[in-house]
Amino acid sequence: MSRDLHPPEHIGGSCQVGFGGMARPATVARGQRAGVSTQRTRPPALRVLVVDGHEVVRLGLVAMLKQHAGFVVVAQAGSAAETIRVTNAYLPDIIVMDVRLPDGSGISMVREIKAAYPAIRVIMLTSCSDERAVFEAIAAGASGYLLKGTKCGELVTSLEAVSRGGSRIDPRVTGHLLDRIRRIANEHLRDDLAGLTGTEREILGLVA
Repeated sequence: MSRDLHPPEHIGGSCQVGFGGMARPATVARGQRAGVSTQRTRPPALRVLVVDGHEVVRLGLVAMLKQHAGFVVVAQAGSAAETIRVTNAYLPDIIVMDVRLPDGSGISMVREIKAAYPAIRVIMLTSCSDERAVFEAIAAGASGYLLKGTKCGELVTSLEAVSRGGSRIDPRVTGHLLDRIRRIANEHLRDDLAGLTGTEREILGLVA
């Protein structure tokens, strides 16, 4: 797949970057415009992109998020190629993405998105509970890894935590992963995780 994610270029003067790298007029600082109240207001809703190869899953997530004032779904995508297009167009705050996509890997998409747009947070929502996939997703830059079947309230809480710079890993997958790490650390088991670098082990420690 071609690398078509393009971070917007810096634009000086009286403009700032808008969606897809297009320039828009710079906003006036709060309270500077005459007649504008400086009273504290509700923070803006988090802009979410939903990515899943199954339409019924996407529509369910969109319907659920619409019930919460803290989120607005700006777009949805059913493939890796479409994810590139809508990410460039809408620059969401958070992307909820499956590990498996019809035309590629969600984990590879995380790596590309984070390289182009470091500020975008990505949380995996998938049926894949393989611990290797969990590690690879986090190493690629995902801020969370949840299994499908997660309750709506838990998903909302996870999205809010991720938006604040936190991380969320489904306890149904971390238990097995941490057991393997402990066995490796005690040299009771040598498998394909035994070759992890110090940095990779540090990442897994943070997940724990």
